Amino acid sequence: MTTSAVSAYRPHIDGLRALAIVPVLVFHLCPEWLPGGYLGVDVFFAISGYLITSILLREMAAGEFSIRQFWARRIRRIVPALLVVTATTLVVARVTLFPPTLRHLGQQALATLGSCANVYLWRATGDYWGQQAGEVPFLHMWSLAVEEQFYFVVPILLLVLWRRARRAVLPLLVLLSAGSYIVFVVGLSRAPVATFYLLPGRAWELGVGACLAATTLLHRPTTDRPALGGSLAWAGLIAIAFGYVLLPGMNAWAAVPVVGSALVIAGGGSGACGRLLSWPPFVWIGRISYSLYLWHWPVLVLSQRVVPGMSPVAVILVTVVLSILTYACIEQPARRRPGVLPTIGAGFALVAGFALWLLYGPLPRFDVTAFEKPHSSIRMYDVRPQPPPMRAIFRAVFAEADAPPTLATPESYANDGIVAGPGDRDPSLVVFGDSHGSMFAEALRTAAGRLGHRIAFFCMNGGASPFIELPIEPRPPTTTLTSEQRYRFDVARQRAIERWRPRVVVLCARWSIYGESGVAFLEELNRRGIVVVLVEQPPELAAVGDASVVQFLRWKDVAPSPGVEHTLPQGNVARVEAGRNRLREIAGRHPNCRILPTADLFARGDQVAVLDGRTVLYLDDDHLTTEGTLRALPRIEATLGELLE
Repeated sequence: MTTSAVSAYRPHIDGLRALAIVPVLVFHLCPEWLPGGYLGVDVFFAISGYLITSILLREMAAGEFSIRQFWARRIRRIVPALLVVTATTLVVARVTLFPPTLRHLGQQALATLGSCANVYLWRATGDYWGQQAGEVPFLHMWSLAVEEQFYFVVPILLLVLWRRARRAVLPLLVLLSAGSYIVFVVGLSRAPVATFYLLPGRAWELGVGACLAATTLLHRPTTDRPALGGSLAWAGLIAIAFGYVLLPGMNAWAAVPVVGSALVIAGGGSGACGRLLSWPPFVWIGRISYSLYLWHWPVLVLSQRVVPGMSPVAVILVTVVLSILTYACIEQPARRRPGVLPTIGAGFALVAGFALWLLYGPLPRFDVTAFEKPHSSIRMYDVRPQPPPMRAIFRAVFAEADAPPTLATPESYANDGIVAGPGDRDPSLVVFGDSHGSMFAEALRTAAGRLGHRIAFFCMNGGASPFIELPIEPRPPTTTLTSEQRYRFDVARQRAIERWRPRVVVLCARWSIYGESGVAFLEELNRRGIVVVLVEQPPELAAVGDASVVQFLRWKDVAPSPGVEHTLPQGNVARVEAGRNRLREIAGRHPNCRILPTADLFARGDQVAVLDGRTVLYLDDDHLTTEGTLRALPRIEATLGELLE
């Protein structure tokens, strides 16, 4: 294959882009339809690695390469559409969303413009499949940041090699890609969130395309056997389909669709596969795929806030229309006009300035004196050894509530937790939980006290699992604990079970964020004759986010009225229901487990009761106030009384 052949337009690559973007859209709209559709991003990585490396090596071979010109082209290609989508998202959010939630958007937008969205999301949002991720309009920008970081590193690396060790280009690319793949495989078990988001664990996917480009341009393998090329392309398509259908979670098998993408690129330019991928509708979708990717997630997230229940078909239609307009009016003109860079720079400054204003500008505060001041035990029963400084948005939440500081010492998490109740006997009940355990703590303590029993709390805000992972051994750090602290926490909880021999263990959690886990722990409790009470997760609220419900109600012009219950729309319905199903599965498999229902106390069809007269029942979108949890007190007391007879 000649250099000119590589530089020529290859429509089947645009067709491959279509087969990458469509599964991503399907996965984000209806993940059950295509469990591995998220791997379309990995296909994009392989395509980008191939095309960018081809451009770099071709220009270096012709003596025409300029880092300045390369980055200028990348800016014209990427930034204009990105600015339009970012600015539109921020403006729509500013007009339609609850003002305190805009702080997050300002941070996300700045990280996106700074090509470090992946780093920000790793630190601030966490798991891509987690509960909070579905509320982040810029979540998908992590992949764009990975590519932009690749564009910064690879030209410098290749230029140095081209000048000093040209023959080492391909071997070094292979070596670096293999090393990155090892980081990816090992990291999925030890630091899965960082591995998912960051370049070191993702470079191998771009590297596969880069290795193909280097092989094609530097070693020029013969392509005189179109039948072989066609076979490779079909094998690649099958590999990609395998990933989309059979890989519902990220694992080492992600290499299959990535390598499949390289096979399609290498052999798909001719034959039946080439004709299929060069079909005009596929090529058209591929050409607007960048705009489709930019628009689809903000449209999906914001539509659920602005028009709850908007159908997937409507989301797709809005996304396609915006993408066509962006491609025709922004992408194409900007790519063809080298003199547009100053305009892009001015637009960048304006959008960044708007994001800074959302982040640091004044937020309106509403008079909430007509409501009874809510209470919260979330901070009181938190045994984290060193709670980090509270983010501004949470300070605003707790500013509207009576939320006393923790009862724990810095070493409580590694000792006996927080013990309460009459007398000095060993606790009959032990509570393990995340912030939902802290949330229900006052109601549980009240019930235990009325029944004359002592109770111990090992609750940790910030997503600590209510389960002890057995066998206990050193494990990777979490966002809450270091590896050593996590080990000590597990040891302390296990020691409490062995020493106190409680009759009941209560597990409280935001079940929608936990997958399959805890089987060995539950079996161990069953062997010890300990009954497990699984406290159901209450419904979550749409549109509120990590902000004050009482402020949200005033923003909505809700006025409290004696005897009148006010509701807000449910949010994250599918994930919350999946969490409830998880509890049913646990109770069905483990005879010592029983569920304490709470959802029906608040659910009103597709609405959620958040205000009863002047009493506020919710603190933020997923946490009840103490007054809210007391709705469950009669059930808690009756259940514990029966079990402790």
